[in-house]
Amino acid sequence: MILGRVVAIAPRESAGGICRYPVRLMSEVPSTEAESPPRRRGAPREAWRFLLPYFRPHLRTALLVVLFTLGASACDVGQAWLLKDLLNKVLLRGSDEEGEKRDDQWVKAASTPASQALTASSQPPPHGGSTVSPDQLVTFAGRAARDPSWNGDPLAELLERSRRVLLSEDLDIPADQEEPRAVLAEAVALQLAAERLALPSPTAATPTQRAAAGALSLEARVRARQASFNSAYLTLKAIVLIAAGLAVALAWLRYAENATSRTIVAEIFYDLQCSAVAHSLSLTAGQVGGMRRGDLLARLNTDLSKCVNGIILPLATLYVLQPVRLLVLYVGALLISWQLAVGLAALALTVLIPIRLGGRSIRRSARDRQGALADVLESMHQMFAGIRLVKAFRREDHEQEKFRERTDRAYRAELGVIRARTLTRSMLRLMNDSTIPLLVFAGGYLIVTKVWGLNAGRFAAFAALVMLMYRPTKSMAMAYNTVQDALPSFQRVHELFLLSSPIRDDAQATELESVREGIAIKGLSFGYDPLEPVLRDIELDAPRGTTTAIVGATGSGKSTLLDLIARHLDPDTGQVCIDGRPLTQIRLRSYLQRLAVVPQQPFVFNDTVRENIRYGRLDASDAEVEAAARQAQIHDEIEALPGGYDYVVGERGSQLSGGQIQRLTLARAI
Repeated sequence: MILGRVVAIAPRESAGGICRYPVRLMSEVPSTEAESPPRRRGAPREAWRFLLPYFRPHLRTALLVVLFTLGASACDVGQAWLLKDLLNKVLLRGSDEEGEKRDDQWVKAASTPASQALTASSQPPPHGGSTVSPDQLVTFAGRAARDPSWNGDPLAELLERSRRVLLSEDLDIPADQEEPRAVLAEAVALQLAAERLALPSPTAATPTQRAAAGALSLEARVRARQASFNSAYLTLKAIVLIAAGLAVALAWLRYAENATSRTIVAEIFYDLQCSAVAHSLSLTAGQVGGMRRGDLLARLNTDLSKCVNGIILPLATLYVLQPVRLLVLYVGALLISWQLAVGLAALALTVLIPIRLGGRSIRRSARDRQGALADVLESMHQMFAGIRLVKAFRREDHEQEKFRERTDRAYRAELGVIRARTLTRSMLRLMNDSTIPLLVFAGGYLIVTKVWGLNAGRFAAFAALVMLMYRPTKSMAMAYNTVQDALPSFQRVHELFLLSSPIRDDAQATELESVREGIAIKGLSFGYDPLEPVLRDIELDAPRGTTTAIVGATGSGKSTLLDLIARHLDPDTGQVCIDGRPLTQIRLRSYLQRLAVVPQQPFVFNDTVRENIRYGRLDASDAEVEAAARQAQIHDEIEALPGGYDYVVGERGSQLSGGQIQRLTLARAI
């Protein structure tokens, strides 16, 4: 340590060193200790509040994403409603093929007046059919027949089939389609002319009247079909145009929704990662040094990534957007048939219980897994950091077995997560597979019995909406499991943010301009454990311009005293003073700018020699770097390296000798 030239010349002690009582986070404590206090389900409220500042800058953008989702969901509902019209007004305009075949054969077998009547029927109706209403048509067969003898009569059945066709087309052709409605009116007029020939009784009419009535009724049916085709063509053209517009709008809205929401998540991840690293760097060297390296790296990498992908991403893209989408689709289903929609909701509630139970199992297994993964990273860090020792003592098999034991725990915990998630996915699949047959059965029964006014088109639209609901429902269930899986990682990241540095400047702290007198320690006492002080009533003066050596037995507190001087720690009692001012009254950053440290275990970065020396002062020129190297008596050896000052020293200086690393750190301090 270079300030008042205070130098520690004895080895760093293990008992009095800063790592004697390392920082232990809750998730690092063995399970027998960690499970003794009562646990709250999920993450505590303060942990969720911790995320709010990262979401707040993106609230307006998130609202825009919700609007995109509303628009896309409305497009989905619109497409389902188009399916209703497509079935009812285009695809299901069928007829009784067998009956019509018999009608056609009967008319062809009639006498010559039937052909003359058919020829006459090709002319426009003499009384203006456009004003005729289908309500004027007569029932000739079936339950409402005027005379039971009409049932079974070929002409009565022919006239009845035509009547039904005309009535169905009158209901199906929209009032705004003028041309098809006009053709339909002509067909109705022809049918009325046929009925006048058949009344008062089809069975009592002459053969000529029967043949003419049949021919006119068939022609009426042909014109009704023509009107139906024209109407279906107009409807189909409108459906295609609307469907194409909805498809384009849906594609754009889905793109905008996904791109915007993913951008929000990426920005939150960037902010959170930078904040996590900045917060870790704000902790004291003692706090960081007291953590297990593997656990700290796991929190900053694995846990943070799991937190973002497992909690922030579902919150931003699933827990908000999918309920909106599901709500819009369900409202559309309610508008089609509220009775079926209520039954669907009751069926969906039955699957919530296994999903809830599966989520708890996932959270428990995930907590064990993340702790085990931290142990795995710690094992890898220790193993490769001490690779020379492993090789020297031939402990490869020992390290491999130790690593296998730790990964086995993580493997078993991961299996628990997989089983619980698979169970939830299977329950959702079971709900989907059972809902479809029930829906088909219920819909078919209701259509046949004409209950609740349900027809094939409305049922098809409802079924389409149910199919569209399955995906957001599945996404929400999977997101719930994903959140449960990521909660332990979220809590581990939150624990890191809960740590705070105990080293703080007083409100009246000022800058340290220069050192005129030196360092003085007055009545200093300190202990990592309040019941076991390491230093008691230390008095020390290190005048400026002198060299002071602190000598003592191993464990006597030399390194602890230097940590107090460097203000990695604050004393329990007493003071460390510079020119008579306590360190607490000097701004820490200003003080550290005048402090240089050369540790007994020197550390260099995997960078060039030049940048490792310049790390002592980032704005130092190349000439100043070389001057410091000359003063540390390593310049000539650097020049002999391949590339000189641009030579990369390797991980922890693996490409340099131990003496070169020590002198390189001296040059950095200088």
